[in-house]
Amino acid sequence: MPDLAVPIDKYSAAELPPHPLTPEQKAARRENAEGCACPFLKTSYVEGQLEVDEAGYAPLAKVYNVMDWAGIGRMAFPQDGYFEKFGISGVPILHLSRNRPNDSGILHPYIGEEERLERLEDFLDYANSDDEFTLVELENAAEAWCTEIGGCDTLFGPRGEFATIITAFGRRDKPSYYLTKDDVKSLFYDNTWPEGFDQRRVPESGAMTMIDATMLYRFIKMRGVEKDNIKELGHEITVPAPDQKMEFRPYPNPPVSDQPNGVVITEAEIENTVQGGKLCVYDSRYGGIQPVIDGERWAFTPAMYQTTIDEVLGVEPSSGPPFAFFLLVIAAAFFGWRYYKKRNESEDSVGEKEGLVGYLKISK
Repeated sequence: MPDLAVPIDKYSAAELPPHPLTPEQKAARRENAEGCACPFLKTSYVEGQLEVDEAGYAPLAKVYNVMDWAGIGRMAFPQDGYFEKFGISGVPILHLSRNRPNDSGILHPYIGEEERLERLEDFLDYANSDDEFTLVELENAAEAWCTEIGGCDTLFGPRGEFATIITAFGRRDKPSYYLTKDDVKSLFYDNTWPEGFDQRRVPESGAMTMIDATMLYRFIKMRGVEKDNIKELGHEITVPAPDQKMEFRPYPNPPVSDQPNGVVITEAEIENTVQGGKLCVYDSRYGGIQPVIDGERWAFTPAMYQTTIDEVLGVEPSSGPPFAFFLLVIAAAFFGWRYYKKRNESEDSVGEKEGLVGYLKISK
C-alpha cells in the first residue's frame, strides 16, 4: 500500500485557538457554517478544531487531521478519491453542498431555527424506549426519509454517515454502541461535541485499523437491520423511484448564490480567494441537490475532479508502482515458484523411473 499523502496526525486538531472560543464566537461560527451539510465538519469548525480560509475552504490535510483526532477511519475516506475531489481548493466547509436527496433535513441551510428544531424533533422520535439510538433506530430513520421522498437510489450515504458517527461518538457502556438523544442534538443541531466525547475518543493511528473494521461492520449491519425490520417498518426495502426528480448536479451556469442575500461570488473573487482559482464541484455555489433535467441524471466525469495526489505533493510520498502491481508481481512469483517446483519434482520422478528400469535390466 502506498504511503499516506497526508501523514497520520492525531494531535494538532486538539490544539484549540490561542484563546479558547467564547460562546459568542461559537455562535458566529455556527451562523457562518449555515451552508455545511456535514454534522462532523460543521461541529469541528464551530468548536475551533478546524479553520477555514476567506473562501470558506479548509485544506484537505487539516480535514484528515481532525478526523484522526476524532477517531474516524481513514479507509472510509480514501486519499485518492478525496484528492481528486478536493485536492486543489480543499473542502468547502462553509459551502458544502448536499449531494444526496435522502438525509435528516436538520442541516439544510436557511430553513430557520423553528423549522430546524421541528426536523430535529422528528428525528428524535425514532429513538428507542431508552431514548437512545442504536443501528436499528438509525436505519429506521434513514428508511423513513427515503420513503418520504418517494424512494431513493441508495441508502449508502446515510448508512455511511451513521456508521461513522456511532463509531466515533457512540457510548460504550452497553453491548452495542449507542447515541443518546442529547448526543444527536449536540452534533446535528447545537454543533457541539457530545458530553464526555473527549474522554472516550479513540484517535486514528494508522492507514487501516480496527476503527475502519468496526465502521465497515456497522455499515453492513445496517443493511441487515433493514431486512430484519421490514414488517415493523411497514414497507419493503427501498428501491429507486422512476420519477425521482432530485439528483446531485452542478448548476447550469455556476457560480450562483447559495445564500439568502443573493450575492454571487465572482470569477475574480474565485481566482483570488480559492486555492487553485477553481470552485470544488461539492461547493454549493457550484452544485448540490437539484431537479433532474429532461429525465437525465447527473454523471461525474474526470474533468470535474480537482487534481491528483501527485500534482499536489509531487512524486513522493504517494507515487510509485500501484498496490495492484505489487500483488501481480507477488502472485506471478508464487505461481512461478509452484510451476518450477512441480516441474523439478516431475523430472526427478522420471529420473527415478529410468534408474529403476535400468537397474531391473542389469539385474536380469
